[in-house]
Amino acid sequence: MSMNPSTEPNPAATTETNLDHLHEQLLRLQAILHQGSKQETLEVFDADTELLLSEVFGNPSKIREAYVYAELGEAWGWINLPEEAQLDGEQDVVRLSLQQRKRVLEQAMAELQSGLLVISSGIEEKP
Repeated sequence: MSMNPSTEPNPAATTETNLDHLHEQLLRLQAILHQGSKQETLEVFDADTELLLSEVFGNPSKIREAYVYAELGEAWGWINLPEEAQLDGEQDVVRLSLQQRKRVLEQAMAELQSGLLVISSGIEEKP
């Protein structure tokens, strides 16, 4: 039985919507980075982000797991971080974990964008 064309899911539209949601989270995180934040605000942000990553990438997923490690400031092995973000010692651990969260969100967006390019070009990966 064929679905009505107007009700068939559009993978490109779904990916674009997911990109928009990730971008919104990235903007929220940048505001936290610049303005500082109470622990409660960060906890709500993290819960929202974990839920979003689970919805977009599944749970478990490599991206969601990287985010959980980033919350602890321990995402070095999961994502490519600039050298200054890998320094420890006297670095502010909270700021380091915020930078790692940011990098995970940027990586998540990059993965979705590359998937969107595949969808847009009409090349679909076969399972």
